[in-house]
Amino acid sequence: MLRLESAKLLVEKLKSGIWDQLDTTTISKDFVTHFIYIVVAPIRQFTNHVTAIKISKEARELITHYGVEIRKHGDLNHVNSKIIKEHAALTLDHLYPINQQVRRYLNNEITIDELFELSKLQALIVKEEGRKMIKNKFKDKRSIGWEAAYKLCKIDLEDYTPPEKIR
Repeated sequence: MLRLESAKLLVEKLKSGIWDQLDTTTISKDFVTHFIYIVVAPIRQFTNHVTAIKISKEARELITHYGVEIRKHGDLNHVNSKIIKEHAALTLDHLYPINQQVRRYLNNEITIDELFELSKLQALIVKEEGRKMIKNKFKDKRSIGWEAAYKLCKIDLEDYTPPEKIR
């Protein structure tokens, strides 16, 4: 598990030690894409231990049917092993795509604290719903906002508060 302070330090060092030293007008789009991928890694390591704040109705029906709950990303493997034989697997989706937020951070549009606050906001959905988001080009960009993107994909979200302990 990567703690918040460590994840922030890594991201800040990548920005100040590499990104801020580059002439971004001369580097290729591929370089930028790969650099963002590197910056995203510590953020994902941190958010793997963060609880979803929203859940789709379809995901709620699955976990209710199987009597399981998910507190963090690591619980997905346990839960999916119980349900995947009969149903679609569950996944966590960042309401504010991390890649897009990292771009905003690198361009000094948001602070490191805002970057990490936005990265913690996740929804628990079924993989088929995730595919709808991809099909509608909402995987990495949600210029219309996450609420509108989910609505357009006909994914109903509700608040999610998981239990303290997994059953």
